[in-house]
Amino acid sequence: MLASDSSVVAYYPDRAVSRDEFSRQVAALVSRLPDSRYVINLCDDRYHFLLGLAAAMEKMHVNLLLPTRVPEFIRQVQSSYPDLYILADGPGEFAGVPVLQIQQLLAGGRTTALPALAYAPSQSLAIAFTSGSTGVPKPNTKSWECLSEVAQMTGRRLGLDSCAPGGIVATVPPQHMYGLETSVMLPMQWGWGMYAGRPFFPQDVAQALAAVPAPRILVTTPVHIRALVAEGIKLPPLHFILSATAPLSAALAAEAEALFATRVFEIFGFTEIGSAATRRTVDSQIWQLFDKITLGNDAGGYRLHAPYIGQPLPVSDVIERIDDSRFCLLGRSTDMVNIAGKRASLGDLNAKLLSLPGVLDGVFFNPDDKDEKVRRLAVFVVAPGRSAEEINAGLRALLDPAFMPRPVVLLERLPRNAAGKLPRDALLRLAADYLSEEQR
Repeated sequence: MLASDSSVVAYYPDRAVSRDEFSRQVAALVSRLPDSRYVINLCDDRYHFLLGLAAAMEKMHVNLLLPTRVPEFIRQVQSSYPDLYILADGPGEFAGVPVLQIQQLLAGGRTTALPALAYAPSQSLAIAFTSGSTGVPKPNTKSWECLSEVAQMTGRRLGLDSCAPGGIVATVPPQHMYGLETSVMLPMQWGWGMYAGRPFFPQDVAQALAAVPAPRILVTTPVHIRALVAEGIKLPPLHFILSATAPLSAALAAEAEALFATRVFEIFGFTEIGSAATRRTVDSQIWQLFDKITLGNDAGGYRLHAPYIGQPLPVSDVIERIDDSRFCLLGRSTDMVNIAGKRASLGDLNAKLLSLPGVLDGVFFNPDDKDEKVRRLAVFVVAPGRSAEEINAGLRALLDPAFMPRPVVLLERLPRNAAGKLPRDALLRLAADYLSEEQR
């Protein structure tokens, strides 16, 4: 399960967790977990999450990776997966679902280390639900082979096979596919140590990076990169920054590379296939697929082929194919809007909004998502000290008049989830709170 040259599994600010301690704690958990079939691992501590993941695999339990912790959604999941329990390391009550605290489980049980952890390629590790950013979350089963292959391909693409192991710090949760693949599976497969916490504010990120050895990788999102750049904070030397969950502008990537003296890479993927391609944002708009993944085209559209998935998977994004391993990303199919006979991508509109001086976060909202022909767009924006008139003036210089928003809503923050995404239902709640019935 862990790369053979890894002596440290995880780092805390004041200590490191060895492979032997990890193995003994997995054994303690295995001896105390219930005989259930499914587990929802809600541990915020990334090392606790890893312990729960490994122990569940030993027990042949399948992890349910949910896009939200809202009790009502968990109750809905329980109706389809009744034989489940929750593993947590913090407070929380979920009616009808047993909650086990990992600290209490670790306080007793076996202390003898397990033999080398290894699993059958076909063993189901997780059922990952889509984020819900474009609709209702959907489940996707992930085998050990699938997640291991993705981590191996990611590491080779990013050059981990040519450098000594170091530390990985992530601002994204391990319960998200991007977080699972890059902050849990990647270090496990390549012998790197993970930082146990999940830093949020820029100073927290700097302190977390200082707690892990070089070479250091920061796994994060455009929202966090923007905050780090805006703060102008000094970070320890970085091997590179890895970004996903939303488009990253070349201008912001260039600022981050210059400020932190590093490289910024983006990962493209979706829950159904996982991470599939990378690019260095400042170098090119072209995405390069991983070595074992190819891009095909048939009457049904573009599909990705990989040996570890049962059948080719459709690409829901709008892309321009260059060849079977390269493409340009034009936007999501659900992002395309048509106003007065003119078409645009919400992703491109968002990029222009975020390029305005003083804008810390923002999003164009399409109230007519059931039909590409849109009547109007709204904008929710975080821009302290700026007025709606100033935002409109900045957009007017960048946009066709057809796509000017009505209205511009100024907020203190956007309701992004832990992975940095804006689920559709969160935007609908904003619309209900801030837009008139006519504007909705």
